Amino acid sequence: MAERKVYQRFIDLPKGIQDFFMDQVDPAYDKIIQDYHLPADKFFETIEDPVLNATLGFKSLNEGLSVLKINLQSAGVLEADRDKVILAILQNVFWPLRDLFGAELVSYLQSLNIDTSSWPQSRIVFRPISYSGAASEVINRLGLYSTGQKAREKLRELIIHLFVKKDLSLPQVKETMTRLPDFGGLGFDKETTDKAVDIINTLAKEVELMSEEDFATYLAADTIKTSRMEGIKESLKNQTEDAQITTLKASMPEPPKNLTELDKAVESAWNSIPDKPTDEYLQRRLSNVISSRLRDVRNSAELLSLLQRETKVGGLGLDRAQAEQMASFVEKAYTDYHGKIEAEEKQNLDTQLVEQKHKIEERRKQEAEAHARWYEERIKARQTVETEKTKMAQAFKAGLANVTQPADLKNQGLEKKKFGDMVSIPAPQPAINPLAPLAPKTGPGPKPMPAAKTPTVKVSVSTAQLMQQQGSPSSKVDGIQSGAPKLQNLVGELANLSLAQFRRMGRTPSDAAQKILQRLDTLQTESFDKRVSGIRSWQESPVMKMYMALVTDSFKTGKSIVDMAEQQRNEGKDVLTQDEVKALIDLNTKLHF
Repeated sequence: MAERKVYQRFIDLPKGIQDFFMDQVDPAYDKIIQDYHLPADKFFETIEDPVLNATLGFKSLNEGLSVLKINLQSAGVLEADRDKVILAILQNVFWPLRDLFGAELVSYLQSLNIDTSSWPQSRIVFRPISYSGAASEVINRLGLYSTGQKAREKLRELIIHLFVKKDLSLPQVKETMTRLPDFGGLGFDKETTDKAVDIINTLAKEVELMSEEDFATYLAADTIKTSRMEGIKESLKNQTEDAQITTLKASMPEPPKNLTELDKAVESAWNSIPDKPTDEYLQRRLSNVISSRLRDVRNSAELLSLLQRETKVGGLGLDRAQAEQMASFVEKAYTDYHGKIEAEEKQNLDTQLVEQKHKIEERRKQEAEAHARWYEERIKARQTVETEKTKMAQAFKAGLANVTQPADLKNQGLEKKKFGDMVSIPAPQPAINPLAPLAPKTGPGPKPMPAAKTPTVKVSVSTAQLMQQQGSPSSKVDGIQSGAPKLQNLVGELANLSLAQFRRMGRTPSDAAQKILQRLDTLQTESFDKRVSGIRSWQESPVMKMYMALVTDSFKTGKSIVDMAEQQRNEGKDVLTQDEVKALIDLNTKLHF
């Protein structure tokens, strides 16, 4: 195991690790103080001191945690709670620094059989990182672990455009992130987009971002440098250590390995074979042959044939007797361990299936919530735009009504000079023939139109007083209204289409949808703008608003649109049926402008 670098002072640590201890680790420490009633004034010497010594490299991870355990015992922490504190430190402090501790941390966790699959996957980055690695780091810090490869590649492209090619501005990158995946985006909401951009900017400030080729070259050079330094150190040790120290080092037990049942079976078969090949390459081949037999990749006849095959064509070159003897040891290990291997593989598969199912459910939930938020924001934005348009139109009309033109002022001056002060009175109406019979009203008729505004005329003040004394002739025709039905064009008909009207348009929902499509085609024969207006009016109709409400509820609850409609019908509401929902979906897919 390679030795870690020793940092003499805290400020010698990489900046990312310094920031981690200064800012991010405090919540974990505060929780330990609160849960296990540790005195805050002794927290540094009890916990932080051994943690920092292990981080700086003054002590190994195992030594640092051993000191920490002794300190907790001295502080009066119960033995069961000591293990919980150690686990909390491993998860919240050392695990994010796994790039610093490397194989030392992995080996320690395996020795304690600690499963880290449920731990947060974010890490403190302080070495150069590739563009793909940066994209994965952003996804992990956002907690979107189930994000697919396609989205990760898209995020990698955005990082390159932002920091390398510099042909996209920050607003353009944010717009691409919020765009739906079907249109070349990532489908993030505004909050997730802002977090992703902040993480990318932080990574760019803390570490160097490089291409995958440059990163591979960097890793190769670093590996060669590390191997050379280890060789020099080992050589110096061999020159200075005496035989006693060498004997003590050789007697020290190796760290325990977390072996699977397959590893145990291969090791058992390998140790039982008396005459193993001396060539290292053939030894690896024999180990692979044993493993393939134990995993049922090959049967006993294929194993025997492979052992006798020439080494030039993938065999071991044994004669018949040697092959049968070696095969017997392998078959014994197969008999002893095959059941355990199958049980372990089945357990691992079941665990993977459970984890995959959990990831799929989380992803579906996140996508449903994201789509629900998107639909809600879209509807609110459309309502806001329409409200603003209405207010602007009303304000514009009110402004025109209150404007007095210069020509009107001039005419008013001449009028007053000629006739004196003028007042407005109702204009005289034409007389109605009293002999003309009126048709009697039978049954419900069409809704009468609202009475028109009475026209007025201007007369002098004296004339108005005279008419008031004699009675105005206009009072003789009060109360007459038109009984004609209110007419509307195709655009207005689509905008006001209710569910009941939609159902009366055809024998089936598909027929009704076809009638709507015919009306839009009729509008298109007049002009393309008319068709666009018709589609927009249809989208604002009561029928479509009812459909969009079902879609929003569906995304919020995770149920299908049909199930939501059925639930509301059971509650006594008049909503769309399954056939009507299908007809509307088919109709909306045909509408383009």
